[in-house]
Amino acid sequence: MKTIVVITPTFNERENINSLVEKVEAEFKKLDYKLKILVIDDYSPDGTAEVVLKLSKKYKNITLRSKKKEGLGAAYVFGMNYALAKMSPDLLVQIDADWQHNPSLLPKFIKKIEAGADFVIGSRYISGGSIPKNWGLHRKIYSVIGNLIVRFGFGALAPHDWTSGYRMMRTEVYTTVRKGLEAYSGYTFQVAFLYRVRTMGFKIAEVPLVFVDRIHGRSKIAPYDYIKNVIFYVINNSTFIKYVLVGGVGFTVQAVTFKLLNAIGLFPGLSVMIGSFFAIVTNFLGNNLWTFGHKRITGVTRLLKKFAQFFTTSIGAIVIQGVVVSAGVFLWGRALEFWYMIFAIIFLVIPYNYFIYNRFIWKTGAKKN
Repeated sequence: MKTIVVITPTFNERENINSLVEKVEAEFKKLDYKLKILVIDDYSPDGTAEVVLKLSKKYKNITLRSKKKEGLGAAYVFGMNYALAKMSPDLLVQIDADWQHNPSLLPKFIKKIEAGADFVIGSRYISGGSIPKNWGLHRKIYSVIGNLIVRFGFGALAPHDWTSGYRMMRTEVYTTVRKGLEAYSGYTFQVAFLYRVRTMGFKIAEVPLVFVDRIHGRSKIAPYDYIKNVIFYVINNSTFIKYVLVGGVGFTVQAVTFKLLNAIGLFPGLSVMIGSFFAIVTNFLGNNLWTFGHKRITGVTRLLKKFAQFFTTSIGAIVIQGVVVSAGVFLWGRALEFWYMIFAIIFLVIPYNYFIYNRFIWKTGAKKN
């Protein structure tokens, strides 16, 4: 029988922890898994630990460990490391103690794992999931915007909920990605954790989560710091954002070249293609040194070989812009020729190049199957 360790961090959750544990225990009576519950309490002054100790006399599968208050991420890292060392888990579960994560979803998480998923998320932003209707507008904005910053910052439309803390995973997922996670002690931990899971190629699944507001106690999250830290993390780790910034420099080079060549009477379609060539050189150097610096191409021979490949694959971008600008001039005249180029770059060239760069130029090693 496989063992599942359900980990829940607590700080002043005296009014919630008893009913949560009872519900988790009830759910597992229906399942063919060995349940262990691990509560990581940050020395709650409200007596949370005393409630857990009382529960542990009723249920022999409950373990309490107390530690100083260092943040949500630190509590989960501590708990997962303890579980690996002492509890021999096959699966690990993250669940908040405040009832915002409904334990009745755990059987659905397990079905996703049994169907082949490595990592399952309770998602508020897929069909069937939601955030509380009674939240104030500012809380809804923080939640939605924070999640969108991550999704679009990483150029990853899936998974849909990067900031949800309700998760189940195979043990090998955590052992593969855990090195360095202790650096993220707060709520950014959830984003950093999922980013590593996705980067390593583990199979991720989602279960709809109807996220409800807590009834007892107060939320521990500081919205401003949370959004700020998420933005910093995404900027520091997102190849897509770096790619866009380097592309902005390349665009400036192209736009200046385009304007200069047009000023001397060159046909706009040819001007944009020449400008594109100079932008390609700029983009190759910028992306190699910064965007994909962790996969940097080195050595003169290999660099020239990769540039030739880069240039060849970029011909598609040149052709796209040349065709769009030429067609625009032919259909509507030269008055908007610059905007034809902008349209082609934003809606066609940017996604085309990002796909090509990742797939063929700065390739990542083979992912986990």
